[in-house]
Amino acid sequence: MIKKIKENEHVKLVKELLENRRTRALVKLVLWGFFFLLIFSIFDVRGTHTPKKEVLNSRDEWKVMSNYKSEITFTINEEIYILNSARNGDYEKLTIGEDIYYLEQNFLYHLEGYNKIFIKETSLLGYDLLKLRPDFLNEILLNSKLEYTTNYEESGLVKKGYSIGTAKFVELYRQAIITDDSFITIEVVEKNNQIVEIELDLKEMQKYSQEIIQTYKMKIVYKDFGIVSKEEVE
Repeated sequence: MIKKIKENEHVKLVKELLENRRTRALVKLVLWGFFFLLIFSIFDVRGTHTPKKEVLNSRDEWKVMSNYKSEITFTINEEIYILNSARNGDYEKLTIGEDIYYLEQNFLYHLEGYNKIFIKETSLLGYDLLKLRPDFLNEILLNSKLEYTTNYEESGLVKKGYSIGTAKFVELYRQAIITDDSFITIEVVEKNNQIVEIELDLKEMQKYSQEIIQTYKMKIVYKDFGIVSKEEVE
């Protein structure tokens, strides 16, 4: 024999109220109120949901990095030049000796007195300053071959050596096609999975310049990630 399921007391009460003419309208109004409250709650939860932040690996973080300081050492033949940079977004202040330069919205200016004088080219010391930035250097590394990795356990540093064909480097740097079988070497230093140094031996690329260059190396050391204020680059 099938037993009859006992009716819920609350359901029974609602049925009795609906059967009564005096309370029927009030019960319907309350039920519709609960219905719309449920619908609005669902949409509110969906609307205020915070999307999950994409987690970037160290290389991805480095290639989009736009707030940092760096010291760039150029070794050209027997001369050494130190270029200090502070960058905040599209604005960058560079000093070399007593000279001050500004990269603003991809245009280069030289500070003369209190005036910023526009310079047609964005190059200093024979290299395009825009291509000192991590996004371009990351593109170089993506097209390079990893030759070795050395771990220094005591310091926590990891050194990686890369090579890239000179022809490929020139293609990425100048958008030009050349025939060249030589290679450019690159050395990267990482600490806590963060790139803190990168050094390039660009002698093979610079042989296409008008000057006679026996040595052309460039080393970039990064620091002060994410704390450069706008005032420091103005």
